Amino acid sequence: MKPTPLHVANGRPLPRDATPAAGPSFQLGDIAYILFRHKWKIIICSLLGFIAAGVVWFTFTPKYISTASLLIRYVLESRDTGALEEGSQIMSPDSRGDAIISSEIEMLMSLDLAEEVAKSIGATNILAGFGGGDSDIEAAAYIQKNLEVKVRPKSNVIGVSFEHPDPKVAREVVTTLISRYLKMHARIHRALDVLDDLARQADQKRGLVEQTEGQLRAIKTELGIVSVAEAQKSISDLVSRLRTEILSAEAELAEGRAAFARITNSTPLPATPSTNEAPITPPIAISPDLTKAYQSVVGRLESLQKREQELLLQFTPTSSFVTKVSSQIKETLTERDRLVAANPGLTNTPIASLTPPGKTTVSGKTVDPTAEMARIDALEAKLKVLREQWEEKKQEALKIADKESEIAGLERKLAITEKQYTYYSTSLEQARVDDAVSNSRLSNISVVQSASPAGRDISRLKKILLGAVFGGIGLGLGLAFLIEFFTDQSIRRPKQVTDALHLPLFMSLPKMVPPPSPATNPNGSPSPEAATTQNELAKCSEALRDRLIMHFQIKELHHKPKLIGVTSCGHGAGVTTIASNLAASLSETGEGNVLYVDVNQRLGPSVHPFHKGKEVVEASKALNAGTRDSAQVSDNLYMVSLTDPNNRKVGVLPKRIANLVADIKTSDYDYIIFDLPPVTQTSATPRVTGLFDMTVVVLESEKTHNELARQAVSLMAETNTEMVAVLNKHRRYLPRKLDSDL
Repeated sequence: MKPTPLHVANGRPLPRDATPAAGPSFQLGDIAYILFRHKWKIIICSLLGFIAAGVVWFTFTPKYISTASLLIRYVLESRDTGALEEGSQIMSPDSRGDAIISSEIEMLMSLDLAEEVAKSIGATNILAGFGGGDSDIEAAAYIQKNLEVKVRPKSNVIGVSFEHPDPKVAREVVTTLISRYLKMHARIHRALDVLDDLARQADQKRGLVEQTEGQLRAIKTELGIVSVAEAQKSISDLVSRLRTEILSAEAELAEGRAAFARITNSTPLPATPSTNEAPITPPIAISPDLTKAYQSVVGRLESLQKREQELLLQFTPTSSFVTKVSSQIKETLTERDRLVAANPGLTNTPIASLTPPGKTTVSGKTVDPTAEMARIDALEAKLKVLREQWEEKKQEALKIADKESEIAGLERKLAITEKQYTYYSTSLEQARVDDAVSNSRLSNISVVQSASPAGRDISRLKKILLGAVFGGIGLGLGLAFLIEFFTDQSIRRPKQVTDALHLPLFMSLPKMVPPPSPATNPNGSPSPEAATTQNELAKCSEALRDRLIMHFQIKELHHKPKLIGVTSCGHGAGVTTIASNLAASLSETGEGNVLYVDVNQRLGPSVHPFHKGKEVVEASKALNAGTRDSAQVSDNLYMVSLTDPNNRKVGVLPKRIANLVADIKTSDYDYIIFDLPPVTQTSATPRVTGLFDMTVVVLESEKTHNELARQAVSLMAETNTEMVAVLNKHRRYLPRKLDSDL
């Protein structure tokens, strides 16, 4: 089970409930460190970007581009035609923001508009520079792909641009596009797209008008009239006139019969001769006074009847003049009938008068009986014809009355249909006019700039070049920051030791390049490269030694021997090199003996520069005065191994170290350096560090994982040991003037 990580500060564990102060935040120097550390990645990626830009520069052929601008003042919405009438609505771009401009952009970018342009120009002309073709759909898709419509923020001016390998085609496409767009705008917003519907409706209404007119014509032809009202008035007048003539003829007939009766001293002739009539009786003698009174009544009756006929020619039968005369006629008839009823012979009584032979005087007039009889026959024939005409006109009037409702319905239908036909015809003509002049009379849209002469479009080339260059640089930077913050979690800088592990950093050892083989010259002296490496390593070891001695003095740690353990978080960190060189450097002070103890049980005895071919002896021989010389490798420096080849158990090592520490406390060694195995959950190092005065944790720069180091420090902190850190193989990427690390 992993122990709970502990915080440590200044090499000592903190209480479990304590939290160390937060380390310094990310600074500008850290960015510089990342850039210099990954400079080759950034440089290579940037070079790739420049190479790609160069390839584009030499291979890319700019197309020709033509531009135009449109000003959208407002949008006129109309339900019927383009005229501003009831039902129309003006919408300004300011009232709805970008919605109207966006809708106009959608129209300009629509595939339908592009297809109209392709059909107008010709698909072969548009696709000529792209392998050819004659498909309008493909040409429209190409136009839509290479068309750019944009508007500046807070502006109602739309910019239109199109690019094509042929400059003529580029300009022609923009010109045609604007022309077709203006027509599309008018069709959509001003209902000009209903031309076909208006034409269909107009044709339909015209057909209904013609059908209704045909039905009316057939009915009027059947009745023989032109206008119902005029026909009714004409027939009414004719019937009235015939009625008047009939009455006049009847009166004349009655007068003629009465006159004939007086002439012949017989009863008046009947209206229709009858073969069953009785023979005429001879007249009865009447007194002259009674005859004179009867003749006066008959004369007055005739005069009133004539007067009535004259009035009927001027007035209606209900007129007061006519009714007055009619009442007088009734009174006279009553008087006549009373005289006839009292004296029936009055109708046959001859009236004496001075007239020529064969003629009779009636009311002072000389009348021929033969002529009077002919007149009576003529009046009867006339009356018959008048009555037939009267009946005929009455029948015509009845026929017109029967068809009047049907004719009125057809006339109302005709009036409505004619009105509808007129409306649709007017709307159709207006729509056609607006459609014909929509591209030149749209007051709400103005062409700020017509299609410009096509020129080479280098803006796209610039974008591609800048994209390639900055893309390469961005790729390098992105890769550097990705590695630095996410992929590589190792400890790389001295500040990470103090910030992440909260350990005092004693030394930051630079990465030393090993000398090439052979490391010595033919005369046995070391090569210049090997000498330089040894000198650098010696300087670092001396600095670490001085720092360690100073630390013990500050802590007032004066007992002997001082036990120092050197360990790491993994193999290859350089523990043995640092421990052996530290022991050698401490032995060179000349103040006392230094014992180097190799505790690497798994690897067996180690080989050191000061080994000089001698076999490493066991630790017990270095403590015995008689056998200590066998462990000496140089002046004041002794080296032993704690490895037991016969016992490889891990649990034995802490006990052996504990026994060794108990034995060497009485020895004359000043410093004992323990070369410990790496810290793991199963190694003995975390369990023995509590026996030492100090534990040096060697961290391999850019290799030791940050979290692994934290866990190792936490394990060793449980033994309450004092720990310091040494960052080994540290590489400086920043220039000295920019590097903040010592």
